[in-house]
Amino acid sequence: MTGSDRMIALEREVMYTRMAAIRIILRVIDEFGATPQERFRFASQIDELAKESDFATASIAKCVCLSLRRS
Repeated sequence: MTGSDRMIALEREVMYTRMAAIRIILRVIDEFGATPQERFRFASQIDELAKESDFATASIAKCVCLSLRRS
């Protein structure tokens, strides 16, 4: 595996890990039976968390917020 191939594999792993984290969070919220209004409230709270977080946490939080507001 070349250096370039390894970098692509690592980037892909990071992407899959982020997607898994987002799915877990959304599933937990759905398992609680969140209404659309509650989903928006969760999104607002997570948005606030994102503002106070490191880049990685903020990035995942923003994706979760987008997903919560779309559903």
